[in-house]
Amino acid sequence: MHATLEKENESLAKENDLFKSNEKVLLEKLNQQEMQLNILKASSGKLEGNEKSAFEKTINKYIRSIDKCIGLLNK
Repeated sequence: MHATLEKENESLAKENDLFKSNEKVLLEKLNQQEMQLNILKASSGKLEGNEKSAFEKTINKYIRSIDKCIGLLNK
């Protein structure tokens, strides 16, 4: 009985790992879709106050990151 429960536990652990990796992939896809939606809204001028400021913060974060990378490449 103990061996059966250990096998079941191992199987459930593998299934849990699979679900976690799938969740991670889905969250990444969701984040990409949200970014694309914000880009579309920004390009059409339909961003509202809070959305616009959050979008600008995200863009500024990316710009700072790119600037750091360029600075490192120039050294």
